[in-house]
Amino acid sequence: SLAGHLGLGDLIVLYDDNNITIDGNTGLAFTEDVNKRYEAYGWHVQTVDDIANGLDDLRKAIDEAKKVTDKPSLIKIKTQ
Repeated sequence: SLAGHLGLGDLIVLYDDNNITIDGNTGLAFTEDVNKRYEAYGWHVQTVDDIANGLDDLRKAIDEAKKVTDKPSLIKIKTQ
């Protein structure tokens, strides 16, 4: 939340959303909406659903995040 409060527009975080924990699927113990949490912190949030077939969507999301200069960006990447 500090990064959002400070408006760190140069910060881009890539979040790996692979639905896996040591104990199995994340649904066993993890129910929060990560996008909404970071939006509430004041971040710019995007989701990339498919990188298995190439990185074009991820590159586009990074380019969009670079355009946001007044707050940090989180790119949630579905890797499974």
